Amino acid sequence: MERTLKACYEAWGGLDREMHQQHRDQTGSFYTPFDVAYETVKTAAVRRLSYVAKVKPDEVQRLFDQPESSPETASQWLKRMVKWHVVDPAGGDGVFAVAWLSFLEQLLVTLDMDHGLLTEAAIRTHLFDLQPEPVAQYKDRMSAYFELPPDALSSYTGNVLDTDRLFQSHPAADVLAGGGYDLVVGNPPYIGEKNHKALFDEAKSYPFGAAHYEKNMDFFYYFIHLGIALLAEGGVMGLITTGYFFTADGGAGLRKAMSSQGSFTDMARFGGGSLFKDAAGQDNVIFHYRRGTKENCRYVEVPAKPKALQASERWRQAGDILTLTPGQIVSRFGNFYFSLHPGEPMAIEEIEASCNRTFGECFEVRQGIVSGYDRAPEVGVFVLTPEEAERLALETSLLVPFYKNSQVKRGKVDVEARFQLLYIPGEIQEFETRFPGAFRHLSRFREKLSRRREVKNGVRPWYALQWPRTEAMFEGPKIVVPHRALNNAFAYTDQPYYGSADLYYLTPKEYSETFEPCGDSSRETVGQMTFWEGVSEAAALMITNEVKASGTLTLSREDLIATALLLSTDLYAFWLSVRGKRKGDVLELYATPLRQMPLPDYKSAAHWYDPLKAMAVDHYSRYGELCDEVIRRKANDLACEGLRLSEATIKTIETFVASKNK
Repeated sequence: MERTLKACYEAWGGLDREMHQQHRDQTGSFYTPFDVAYETVKTAAVRRLSYVAKVKPDEVQRLFDQPESSPETASQWLKRMVKWHVVDPAGGDGVFAVAWLSFLEQLLVTLDMDHGLLTEAAIRTHLFDLQPEPVAQYKDRMSAYFELPPDALSSYTGNVLDTDRLFQSHPAADVLAGGGYDLVVGNPPYIGEKNHKALFDEAKSYPFGAAHYEKNMDFFYYFIHLGIALLAEGGVMGLITTGYFFTADGGAGLRKAMSSQGSFTDMARFGGGSLFKDAAGQDNVIFHYRRGTKENCRYVEVPAKPKALQASERWRQAGDILTLTPGQIVSRFGNFYFSLHPGEPMAIEEIEASCNRTFGECFEVRQGIVSGYDRAPEVGVFVLTPEEAERLALETSLLVPFYKNSQVKRGKVDVEARFQLLYIPGEIQEFETRFPGAFRHLSRFREKLSRRREVKNGVRPWYALQWPRTEAMFEGPKIVVPHRALNNAFAYTDQPYYGSADLYYLTPKEYSETFEPCGDSSRETVGQMTFWEGVSEAAALMITNEVKASGTLTLSREDLIATALLLSTDLYAFWLSVRGKRKGDVLELYATPLRQMPLPDYKSAAHWYDPLKAMAVDHYSRYGELCDEVIRRKANDLACEGLRLSEATIKTIETFVASKNK
């Protein structure tokens, strides 16, 4: 059997088989299956050739699949492609470079053309990597295959974010002087800044890294910025990444750069999990992006099944395809959205236009507590079971009920506290003397508690919570929502409801500003309400009534109950699923999408809002929850009709929700 590049690569085994899981976790490296890399470079080639040859992509695709149908044209195109400059800036074992050359090799064999053309293409195919070993291994193997000296194959070893060096070094300097790369392809590392601070600090030490750094970004964002910088006008970048950058807070600058400097040509979203067996839970996408043009995007949703088929084959056979315009992809907030349902963008725009404000204009959206040390392996530290708190003789005046995000459901909170929180928001005078039980308990963990950032910076004493938030936020009326849920799990409660950062607390801005606590830890607990020392319950109630009467507190308890019901409707389930953040079927209800939710003006919407509020308050006063499906449907109907949404938009919402409930 004749030797081929693909057969040789499979015989080499790739670096994937040599990597251990610990190394994967440290580097974010997930080496790409050959067939996936092959489809990625082939799609990139289709898009680049359609641009330079000024033909439709479908025509290029047909000729790639059946080159013998028009051998003269195919030969002309192939002679063009072998002169392209192609680079993988996150080289690894060179699978994308091998896939690109293998793609050309198959065309050469089919068309019975000179194999020397492939050698010419190999010289123009470049590999960049931080580590010298993968590059050296690639060059050794490929030079043996093409019977070339290793130095004939161009590569770059070093930190690619040091662009001052990269862009002045061979081979990038020569290619950029000629206009840039035709194709940039690869699978950059998926690494967050958490636990990889040194890596990000090094990146920020270079001007390119500092210019493109964003808080909470992923490291692969740098490679997208780099790809754009390396591309020629009309050049195509094809990368495997996660889809979180579409809406992530740390991706705002990246999205702005991508929107202004080019457009997506193709987007494949892989449902049901990751492309990589050792990276479960990733929301993987393969996108293709062209620099310097505004054009439509071919969007494909690749099903997770049948599992017997390789991901590349499911990608090729996917039937869920839609063409999206740049205007349908980029929202008014600058986020990216991809959907198979053409009515969804129009429905979203209609919903947003019918509401003259966003949720964040009226409500504070804040995370729960970050203690910095919830529990040690053998016992709770700040978060304890009731039995632990009793056994340790912790002072009850410091303990508050603590809830998990799983205890918040749509319309209802579980008020059975399974844990207690040692709530110490700040410095306490004579802490050791006044609270010997808590002092004795926390002293066991003093060394680790003292290493927390706020303690080292002198913001908190060693025994206090890292980010205690404000006590009023937990004690007063509020809407709570878990940061991850299968549905829009908003619930109202006026009970003390302390929770961790995986819970979000929604309170009216006026309420939050009026009842900002002083941060003092000297407080007295009366029943289920907490008051600062020296302020009686009667005085506190009088202040509350005065605030309400003065109009400072514009949203009442009843309004909060009504808002919780409104947010639990299908209208908001639809908006959050399309406009919000998703990880597969799970909604990621973080601060940004919550603040961006459209919200009607309750005064001008009184004709439908007041009946909704009356229904919500009546039901809540009877049952203490808003779980009933009947009132949710009634509330949804009132909102849709009151906002005067079109029949088409209402139908789109119904269809979407029905598909999610299957």
